[in-house]
Amino acid sequence: MDFFWSSGGEENDSTNKSIDQGNPKDVGDTRRQIFDGPPHITLDNFFSGDQVLQYLGERGYQATMTCRRDRLPNLGRGKLDKIFFNHVSGRTVDQRSKVARFEQPIIAVKHVSANPETGMRPYTLTHCTFQSTGGTNISGVNALLEVGLYVRERNRGRGENKRRWAIEMNEARDTYLKTYSAVDKIDQTLLNYNINYRSWKWWHAPMQHAKAIAMSMAYNLYVQSCEGSVDPEWKMKPVTSTRFKQELSLQMVQYKAWNKKYPGDEMMRGATQWNKNRRGGAENEEVSLVRCNDREIRVSYEQYKKEKKQVRNGKKPRLCSDNLELLKEHIQSMTKVHPAACAYCGKRTVMKCGICDVHLCIKEGTSITTMSCPFDFHNDRLYGLGYKDCKELFCGSKNAKRFNKNEIKGNSNHMKDLIERYNRENK
Repeated sequence: MDFFWSSGGEENDSTNKSIDQGNPKDVGDTRRQIFDGPPHITLDNFFSGDQVLQYLGERGYQATMTCRRDRLPNLGRGKLDKIFFNHVSGRTVDQRSKVARFEQPIIAVKHVSANPETGMRPYTLTHCTFQSTGGTNISGVNALLEVGLYVRERNRGRGENKRRWAIEMNEARDTYLKTYSAVDKIDQTLLNYNINYRSWKWWHAPMQHAKAIAMSMAYNLYVQSCEGSVDPEWKMKPVTSTRFKQELSLQMVQYKAWNKKYPGDEMMRGATQWNKNRRGGAENEEVSLVRCNDREIRVSYEQYKKEKKQVRNGKKPRLCSDNLELLKEHIQSMTKVHPAACAYCGKRTVMKCGICDVHLCIKEGTSITTMSCPFDFHNDRLYGLGYKDCKELFCGSKNAKRFNKNEIKGNSNHMKDLIERYNRENK
């Protein structure tokens, strides 16, 4: 539940860490800090309990929540724990209970030291119990500096009919009431994000609700950033909520699990069915494919450089259109073996390139002028169009001969830019 803002660039191992104020930031981390520290979380009694407080405290979060009567702090006295807290619900409203509301609340505090071995942070647990209309218990972690009884004025009406009275209050209750109102605001916001469809699968309902909350909160963060309160450089006129949802939907349908930028992507079918060299992620930082200006997906510079410098088991690189001596070695290594699909055209052939260890057609016909696959497969400008490339990089089984002249020309122009960049970097 770490909150961060990414300013673009490739993902790396640093994305698994929050960038709170005071924490060191890795040199390769391109994210920009939004929050000064972990957020203050407010929860109702459904989430209360020592386990939740411990989990949040060890990770440096702040939290305030109402506590259920069956989840009061464990004092080690069994059933006698309850006598130290206000736990009776539905108490009769009489003179005694009204007076009890203005008694000082009972406070329990526990300080927990840091654990250097596990990296867990130090934290402070607080439990505030007091009498209101019934017994009220509020638990917190790293949330309260002090707790004391005071009164707050409430009023209703106007003019001569205006009434004023005092209600009991303490810091724990005040913090909870002020922050938990955000849930009501979220409910109001979710009316604009009606993500709903009928399904027999019950788990789709909480998934839809979670997506709606994520979309509404994303837009709120976007508006705050555009106001310039986070970073003056981000100040601009925000788009409407409708336009924001349209752009967000487009990004969602274009995102692929094989990018592995989010937790759980590596387990999805969209990632596991791809070749490992094709997937993204921290363990494979280079991106194999990119979307060009003409909206076509082609091989990236990282993938081209990897194939250009390919040295596996002492074998020489595959792409050698700028090295006739190396191309000659590839042609001379051709031998006759068992039949299999050609790595460029996909047709069955019995010839195999000994250096690349792939099958390649010598020629399509009887004439020497039909000899193309050995040259096309080792041609830098045609990289990504072959049968083997389509199958491994694009997870498809297209026949390279089906590409029309415009597609081949577009790929050639794209590879020309990559070749020039490679030559500049490797002078």
